[in-house]
Amino acid sequence: MRVDFTVPVDGKFNREALQRVRLLAQDWLPVGSVANLTRLELRYYTNHFDSTVRSAQAANDLNKPDTGAVDPAGAEAIIPLTDWERQDLRRVIEDAVDQLIVHLNANAIHYHKVIWWQMDRDELFMLLDGFTAPYGRRLENGKWVEDTGRSIASVVEREPLGVLGNSLVFRVAGGVFLGIDGHQSPAALDRYYHDGEVRPQPLRVSLPTDGLYAQALMDACEACEEHFGSTDWVLTNKEPELEALADQLGSRRASPEGTTPSEMPGTLINLQNAPAAPDPTGLADVLRSVGNAEAFRDMAGLAGTQANAMGALTQASSLASSFGQMAVDFQKSKQGTADAKQKLSNIKKAKNEGLIDEGEAKKQSTSALNEQNMSTGATPLTEIDSVDRALKQAGSSGQPFQLTREGQQGSESVQVGPFASADLMPASFTPASFTPGGLDKSVTKLPTRSGTQPAQAWESLAPIAPRAPATCPGGLKNLGTLALVHDAERKIDIRDYAAYSNANAWMLVHTVSDLIEGLRAYVGSCGYLTGIHIEAHGGWSGQGGFRLGDDTDGDGHVEGNEALDMVSNTAQATAFGTIIKNAFGAGGASFISVAACGSSGKNDGFVKALNASAGTITIGSIGTCRSGENFWSGAWWEADKGRSQVNVGGAVKTDTRDEGTGIWKPF
Repeated sequence: MRVDFTVPVDGKFNREALQRVRLLAQDWLPVGSVANLTRLELRYYTNHFDSTVRSAQAANDLNKPDTGAVDPAGAEAIIPLTDWERQDLRRVIEDAVDQLIVHLNANAIHYHKVIWWQMDRDELFMLLDGFTAPYGRRLENGKWVEDTGRSIASVVEREPLGVLGNSLVFRVAGGVFLGIDGHQSPAALDRYYHDGEVRPQPLRVSLPTDGLYAQALMDACEACEEHFGSTDWVLTNKEPELEALADQLGSRRASPEGTTPSEMPGTLINLQNAPAAPDPTGLADVLRSVGNAEAFRDMAGLAGTQANAMGALTQASSLASSFGQMAVDFQKSKQGTADAKQKLSNIKKAKNEGLIDEGEAKKQSTSALNEQNMSTGATPLTEIDSVDRALKQAGSSGQPFQLTREGQQGSESVQVGPFASADLMPASFTPASFTPGGLDKSVTKLPTRSGTQPAQAWESLAPIAPRAPATCPGGLKNLGTLALVHDAERKIDIRDYAAYSNANAWMLVHTVSDLIEGLRAYVGSCGYLTGIHIEAHGGWSGQGGFRLGDDTDGDGHVEGNEALDMVSNTAQATAFGTIIKNAFGAGGASFISVAACGSSGKNDGFVKALNASAGTITIGSIGTCRSGENFWSGAWWEADKGRSQVNVGGAVKTDTRDEGTGIWKPF
């Protein structure tokens, strides 16, 4: 069914009057029929906007009852005002304009520079044409004549050099002589700079050449250029960069040609050799005896000499092989050192560019040094994969875990479990998980909880159930951090604060009961948090804590006599901590921070009681605390007297900073 009507021009009929709509039927269905109203959709629009809203609930029957009498009640639909409809758009626009004006006034010089530098060059030329250069002399037809003034646009180059303060800097155009500062001629100006009147500081100018090659010597400043991934390099004649240069720098000496003497001519006298004399007769037996090797039996020791010579030759060959292997090993070591240096340089560069983190850089550097027998020591326990997995499993399951290793430098231990204080937690255990905040509103927005429970109704709520890893097939899940923000505060608009923070998720709540039930629903039965941050209003009568509830006068700001649902003394802190305790991870490494005026309480009484009951680190504001959204820096807070932090062991720390950004977290 569709009903169209027009708003009266007198303005007395508005959207607020349509929060409750009652419909009466004129024509009835037969007796026994039912015509229930289940939903009502309302669309209203003007020349500037178009909006459609739907009823939250509808009840009653449009039809006439069986008695035949007309039902005066009819059907009723409730269409409450949305946050957008309650918003004062004029005030939003005025605030935005005020913020823009403040920003422009605070950065006037910056924007003036931007305007001048981005100005169209033709427009800038016309602007300069309206100003006159200083008086002087100029050369005209070979004679110097007095200059009565010229347009600045005619004596400077088109492009400006820069902006200094509130001045534009231009280069004087070529061939132009202004004759200022008492210099009446170019010759006088030349004497001023070249004849000793002015001694400018020497300038070092680097010119590109193709005939030189530089070597960077390591000192306090590293070389700017890299060579094979390292800034520590020295070129040799084997480098490919010098191959062409080596050919050009080779010796120009050439060996003289034709210096080998020619052969002498053959002799004129040809001598003939005489024939061999015949063998003597009767001496055959004597010659056989002389030729017998056994006749003298090595009287000079030749066999032993030969054996010694062979041994010496073998030893010399072995020694030569050893020296060769040593040379190979030395070359390998030299090449390995160069490779390790290049690897370390690449690791350092990757870390500086954010490609790897500190832990991975240290791990890779240790591996590179180990290859050169330059170990940095035993790998830390927290960097061993098996130990890291055990730590994570213990942190998820809530079971304690401890490992100790004895070494030459002493013992090393890692532990997950109850700690005496946050200061004793091992460095490998991160107490909270944060997302990278920013102006992109990347934080997860959870559904708003705007209940109407009476004040202090939360005290009768059941505690959040303990985490039971055995009933969770995938194990317990770390949900990071959660920001809980009071939705009634609209004037300061902290409702959108968490959208710019580095929490993992955020939720708008109206009462303390909403906060507890929202927290219960978010963690479920298999999730846990490493921290919650509560954005609310200061507790009651200086007792610390925080308050939630209604903005009864509707002015967008919660005053002292409003928002009376509170957690604001040590007894309430103990009850509140007991209810929400099981929403946090085991081991005492989680935290609760309360951003509210004086939330720490007298002598830190409130945060100490909450710390004892919840078993977590607790943080509160010592004095006045303000939070809100800042367009340029995201989520912003200010605590004029700093913050108090109570660690698990009861030790109290104080952060004296009065302002910061993002979500509060342990310090």
